[in-house]
Amino acid sequence: MMGALTSKPYSFTARPWELKDTDTVDVMDGMGASIKLQTKGGEVMRVVPRENDAINEEWINDKTRFAYDGLKRQRLTRPLVRSVEKPGSWDSTGSNWRGAFARIKTALEKQRAKGGSVRAVCGPSTDLYSALALSDFANQYADVELESLGSTGGSLGADITSQYRFNSTILGIETADVVLLVGTPLAAESPLLQTRLRKMFLHGEMDVYSIGMPSDLTFPIAQAGLTPATLVDIAEGRHPLCAKLAEAERPAIVVSSQIYKRQDGEALKGVIETIAAKSGNFRQYDKETGELVWNGVNTLHHNANDVGLLDLGRCQPFDDSADREAADVLYLLNVTAADLPVPIDQLIGPNTFVVFQGHHGDELASRADVVLAGAAFSEKNGVYVNFEGRAQLARNAIVPPVDARVDWKIVRAMSEACADLPLAYDTEEEIHERLASLVPTLECRGKVSPSILPEQLLGADYAKIAASTPGDVDCTPFRPAIHDFHLDGHIIARSSQTMAKASQELGDHSNFLPIAQ
Repeated sequence: MMGALTSKPYSFTARPWELKDTDTVDVMDGMGASIKLQTKGGEVMRVVPRENDAINEEWINDKTRFAYDGLKRQRLTRPLVRSVEKPGSWDSTGSNWRGAFARIKTALEKQRAKGGSVRAVCGPSTDLYSALALSDFANQYADVELESLGSTGGSLGADITSQYRFNSTILGIETADVVLLVGTPLAAESPLLQTRLRKMFLHGEMDVYSIGMPSDLTFPIAQAGLTPATLVDIAEGRHPLCAKLAEAERPAIVVSSQIYKRQDGEALKGVIETIAAKSGNFRQYDKETGELVWNGVNTLHHNANDVGLLDLGRCQPFDDSADREAADVLYLLNVTAADLPVPIDQLIGPNTFVVFQGHHGDELASRADVVLAGAAFSEKNGVYVNFEGRAQLARNAIVPPVDARVDWKIVRAMSEACADLPLAYDTEEEIHERLASLVPTLECRGKVSPSILPEQLLGADYAKIAASTPGDVDCTPFRPAIHDFHLDGHIIARSSQTMAKASQELGDHSNFLPIAQ
């Protein structure tokens, strides 16, 4: 029997000629796949791939394709202000934009009068326009830096972009002959990258090894180890894989950004740099021009704008130290409870004034004093940078619901209502110009911008510096960043009934294999 595969959620909801197409980018993971949003009457009806050989070819993953129904559920559609007389309920008369900004202004004036603290935090999938606006406001008003819940850039800072990017590029990884995966459940973190590796393995042109939790990649891989101790063995030349890496023409190592959040993250970075330096062929240069022609040291990010927020250079890593006191005023931009590495009660004290800005509500929104209804990725223009360093523009296909507004415009309006000097941009063209002055990757939007190597700024002795990074490697096994592919990674997926059903029905099937005794 032969027949066409059809999309069950889309079936009998619209005719193809009724749909309006909008080219944009996916925000469900760090790859930034090229997609097309098909809309009808202000509602997203279908998500389909756009062909882009450099990123996703003609594919998208199931979460990208089917999570769009989450755009309609648990949405924040208008600003909310908590009642002063009845803190357990919202103020029905003051819950508007004027009332929300007035309440925030009062809270900031009280904080400034008593010398209290302000804290601003953005989620890992925040677009760069919004992150820049909040960073400018926080720095201008309270002289504090924006904190990001995304990946860390490493001890050398965001100027050295090669230490946190996927340097081989998505297309270039197909030319590798030996790939070592470190701490990444690849099928969950980046399914489309998995398909590229599988394709080259089936062609007989690539061998894949893994260190970490065994996972089902739908093709055979060699398990080299479970803990960071295996990395140390490779770095010191005691592991059988050393010979394989030394003989490879184009070896690559793919490291999950999650492992750099460990206590021994910097030590692990030094170990990986030692492996690359000793093998000698992870970074290859043209003999005549001296230009870098191959960089096989890669960091894999699973959030939509981890690399973009690092490229921005205006965000510091989220401070999750247990001894940090709760702030007097806490501003959360596109942050969800699932993103937090600390308990909510550690972040929010009994007297903390909380401003929550986002497009979906969750436990954090219910704890807020003021809720500012923002726009989802399908409802605003925004800049995202995928894990290889490719800046892309996401375009709005529909308008925000009811009284919700575009995020950076909310911050701009708030600066005018709360600060003596409002932010110095009014239009999207002006904020884009401001962003371009800070993020050089925007100059080659749609293409991978050249990465800056450590030796370019630190000299040829960088390998010695990295190898001597202080701190011992902890032999605790690597833990996966994503446990449930269908629900983890984005609030839209967690709000999707389709994804919830998929998670429930596929709950007995795990991406992770049992560890052999």
